Amino acid sequence: GQTFLPHGGGKDWDCGNLQCASQPVFLDDEIRFYYMGTTMRHKVHWELDPQRAGLGMASLKPDRFIALAAGRTPAELLTVSFGLPSSNLFLNARVARDGWVKVAALDAAMKPLPGFETERCTPMTGDSTSAPVRWAGGDLLRAAEGKPVRLRVTARNARLYSIFATGPEEKPVYHVFNAVRP
Repeated sequence: GQTFLPHGGGKDWDCGNLQCASQPVFLDDEIRFYYMGTTMRHKVHWELDPQRAGLGMASLKPDRFIALAAGRTPAELLTVSFGLPSSNLFLNARVARDGWVKVAALDAAMKPLPGFETERCTPMTGDSTSAPVRWAGGDLLRAAEGKPVRLRVTARNARLYSIFATGPEEKPVYHVFNAVRP
């Protein structure tokens, strides 16, 4: 329901027609969208009317097209069961000053994995596209690697954009996707 790339206001150079370049530019911690804008909106023979035009750039952090938002009352997300490729879990989230995000690891039957309960998770705070998930007494889920797990994410005053796991030697890269097929 929100406009992704809004028009400029009044008589700004981009208050009319907007056209994005053919594809976004993926950088390490930013996605850039280059676009052309004009002062004229589409209508019959709009191209014949006097107008100004320019080039612009809009950007956002990786994977932040949509979020699950938690308010003052803690909210919870339970994932489907999936094979954990490694113990390297990361969160892409923006957390308000008085907020947090915590993760619990469960088996496929939703039984908590010992040592990886919500209470033992180090709360994620701040703003990060790849904050590692850590638990007190150990942050490695090696025993669960390759086995079906579920994650229970609990958050307060936070926006959660994505949860992801990388392979054992893999660097977290948001624009390379290996989709899990049912």
